Amino acid sequence: MKRAWHLSRALLISIFVLVLAACATRPLQTGEPSPPRPGSVLKSVELDHALEDRLLALDPDHVTGEDVRDTLSKAPAPHIVLLHGGIYPVYLAMTSFAEFLIGMGYPGDRIRRPDGVLDSLYSYSPIRTAERSPGSSPGTTSATACGR
Repeated sequence: MKRAWHLSRALLISIFVLVLAACATRPLQTGEPSPPRPGSVLKSVELDHALEDRLLALDPDHVTGEDVRDTLSKAPAPHIVLLHGGIYPVYLAMTSFAEFLIGMGYPGDRIRRPDGVLDSLYSYSPIRTAERSPGSSPGTTSATACGR
C-alpha cells in the first residue's frame, strides 16, 4: 500500500514537471529591430561601373536571353523564400516552381534552402517556430500552446 502511494506520488510529480517544462519558453524579444538607414542597402552592394551601367540600360519590357546570360546573371539576386502549406505532398508544388525558376535562369543557390534540409530542398513549412523560420532573429519566439 505504501509503495503504491509512493509510485502514484512520483507519477504526479513527474507529470507536473513535464507540463511545467513544456510551457517553458525563452523571453520574447523586447524591441523591434531597427530599420536600415536610407540608402545603406544599395551602398552595400558592390558592382563594377560597367555592370551597373548595363543593368540600368536594360529595357524591362524587352529582356532577351542574352541580357539574362551576360548581364543579369552577373548581378546579385535576392534570395527567394518559398513557403508551402497543407498536407505532406504539397511541398512538391513548390519544388516544381523552384525548378521552373532555375530553368528560367534564376540562380539556384538563391532559391535553395541554406539549412540543408533534405525533405524539401526549396520550401519551408509555415508550421514552424519563429526560431527556425527564415529571416527570424535569434531570441525571437512564437506563441506556444501554454498561453505565452
